[in-house]
Amino acid sequence: MRTKEHTVTRKALLRSVKELPEQVPVDELIDRILLLSKIERGLAQSANGEVVSTAEAHKRLRKWSK
Repeated sequence: MRTKEHTVTRKALLRSVKELPEQVPVDELIDRILLLSKIERGLAQSANGEVVSTAEAHKRLRKWSK
């Protein structure tokens, strides 16, 4: 089984941290880092052509929701 590696660029991380209040709960910080990682991964997948059509996405959703 392949593990998902979460990565994020330093630039995106620093930009996001600067937007946070002076004090922030650690779980919110972790959630933000994971979100940034998922966004960057999705953008990279899109740039590499690793996408599905809207019709295929609807088909998969219908299958999963049964």
